[in-house]
Amino acid sequence: TEMTNDVGQKNVTKNMTSSIQSLPARHLRANQTFVTMALAAIHASQRAAWEQGVTVQAILEWQYPDWSTFDAPGPSSFQAGSGGAGNRHGRTDFPQDVVLQAMRSVVAQDSNGRLGAKVTGDEDASKGSSLDSASNLESVLIAAYASGEISGASNTLDTNAVFGKAASLQYNFMTKNIMRGAQGIISQRMDQLQYWADTFYMSQPALAAYGLYTRNVDALTQAYAQVRLYLGVLLYPEGSGSKTGLLGHIRNDDGSWADPAVWVTGQGWGALGMLRVAAALGQSESSSSLSNPTKSNIVDLLHWTSDLLTAAHATFDSDASLWHNYVDDSSTFLDVSGSLALAAATYRLATLAPSLVTRTSLTNAEAVYRRVIPHLNSFGQFGDGLQCVDALGFSVPGYTSVESLSFGLLLESARRTYSKASNGQTTTLIRTIERLQL
Repeated sequence: TEMTNDVGQKNVTKNMTSSIQSLPARHLRANQTFVTMALAAIHASQRAAWEQGVTVQAILEWQYPDWSTFDAPGPSSFQAGSGGAGNRHGRTDFPQDVVLQAMRSVVAQDSNGRLGAKVTGDEDASKGSSLDSASNLESVLIAAYASGEISGASNTLDTNAVFGKAASLQYNFMTKNIMRGAQGIISQRMDQLQYWADTFYMSQPALAAYGLYTRNVDALTQAYAQVRLYLGVLLYPEGSGSKTGLLGHIRNDDGSWADPAVWVTGQGWGALGMLRVAAALGQSESSSSLSNPTKSNIVDLLHWTSDLLTAAHATFDSDASLWHNYVDDSSTFLDVSGSLALAAATYRLATLAPSLVTRTSLTNAEAVYRRVIPHLNSFGQFGDGLQCVDALGFSVPGYTSVESLSFGLLLESARRTYSKASNGQTTTLIRTIERLQL
C-alpha cells in the first residue's frame, strides 16, 4: 500500500507474508514485586497530562484487563443497554482505580477541555500540547460507562453528568478547536502546526475509544485516518539509511525537522498506539458484522505496527538487552523506558497476529523483561546501571520516570495475555483477528 504524506515523501507499507504461523507456548509468570513497587511509585508521583494518560492505561490493562479493548469479553461489553450496573455485562469487577484516576483528570481539566492539564495552576491555556490530554479520554469514558452515564441502544453519552461532560469537552476540543494541516492532520501543539511521535498514543487511541463507547463511526474512522496521516509525516521512507522505517520525533508543517532523531520512546508510542486503535476497531462490532473497510483498516494497522517493530528490532542491542535512546546511534545511552514500550508492543502484536512477529523479536522482548523488571527498588528507581529519559530533562538520563514504570506494567500485561493465548486461553479480539486475511 503506497502512502503519500503531507510533506512530499512517500512511505511504502510492506505486505508481509506469514512466515510464522504460531509462536511457541510459554508459561510466563509476572514479577509481582515489580508490579507492587511500580504501582506504589506511580501513585506517589505528580503527573503531567501525558504521564497521567499512560499511567491510567497501565492500571487498566494490568488490574482490569476485561475492561480494556485487548482483553474485553467482546463487542457486547461496550454496548450500554440500560446503563448503570448493567453496563458491566457480566464483569464482576468495578474499575475502581481507573474511575479514581479519571476523576483526577476531570478535576484537572482546563478551560479548553484538556483533561489532566492543570498541574500547578500556572499553565497557559493557549500554549503547550494540544493532544497530550487526550490520552486521558479513554479512562474518563470507562468511568462514564461504568457509572451509568452512557445508556440506550445508541450508547448516548450524558453530557450533563460528571464524566460524560468531561469526555464531551475533551472530544469536542480535539476535533473542533485545534489547528490542522493538510488533509486534516491534527497538530500536536497549541500555537503552531507541528507533529510529534507521541501523538500516536495520545490522540488516536482517544478518537477510537470515543467512537467505540459512543458508537460514533466518524470518530473510529478518524482514528485510523490520523494514524495514516501521522505515519505519512513522521515515518522515514526507504533510502533513509539507518532511519528507514522508523519514526522521526518532531516535524514542522513545512517539512523541516524540529527533532529528526529516532527516539526509542517514539517508536514505542507509535507501536502501542496503533495497536490500541486496531483493538478498538476490532471491538466495535462482532467479527461477523465488521464491515470490509473496518477489516481493511485493522489489517493496515497491524501491518504498520509490524513494519515499525521490524525496523526497531533491527537496531536492538542484543549484548545489552536494550535499545539505545536514539535507536540508530549506539553512542546514546541505553533507555529503559522506550525498551519496555517496544517489548510490550512486541508481545501485544505476537498475541494478536503471531504471523507478523518473528521469533527473534519475541526473544528480544523477553530479554528486555529479564534485564529490567527485576531491578526496580522500593523507591521506584531502577538499579544495576539502568537508565531512562529524565522527564524533567529529556536530553539526559535519569533513574526512573512515570512513563518507564507505566511501560513496565504494560509489558507485564501484554506478556501475561501472550502467555495465556499461547496456551489456548484466547480472547474475543484474538479470534476476530484470526478471521482476517493478514
